[in-house]
Amino acid sequence: MIEEKIFEPAEVTILGISTPQSGFTYTTYPLQTGQQVYNNHRATISKVTEGLQQLKGIKLDAELQRREGLVLHFRNDKPVKVLVGYFNSNSYAVLQPPTLETNARANDRGEADIRIANAMMVQGLHPVNVYTYEYEAGENELILDKGLALILGFISAEIEINPYDAGKGLEDGKTVDWLFY
Repeated sequence: MIEEKIFEPAEVTILGISTPQSGFTYTTYPLQTGQQVYNNHRATISKVTEGLQQLKGIKLDAELQRREGLVLHFRNDKPVKVLVGYFNSNSYAVLQPPTLETNARANDRGEADIRIANAMMVQGLHPVNVYTYEYEAGENELILDKGLALILGFISAEIEINPYDAGKGLEDGKTVDWLFY
């Protein structure tokens, strides 16, 4: 069994969030059971792996994100990883995770592989798998295409996350061979 790391948040200044058509408003929320993950959707966290619980997610407008995508502008003094949650679903409403099979640039920032499978369960949506995007110090942008996804927080780029299945998105808590998702 893999010993779970408790992730400490990295210091980042959010400079703004925008969509191709308009600005975006946001707030943050702790990654804790019962927290609402979007500012205009009732979906709440029903389970979350212990390693994420010290982080703060960015609560976004679900409808704008689904229709238009978003660009997160931020500044960091040290290299960071952005933890992004992709819903484990083939629904048209969710953003599909990066894959080298369909996008040659899907690993420019180390984001092509699941880092934590079934890291969260969001009531009213789907289990969440965590991917990471790595950024150097400076002013940066995370661009997410159309579809629902979660920005779960920032950690130091020095932290390695060996892939594992946290089992939070499964009904009975049993893990499965998540490499075949």
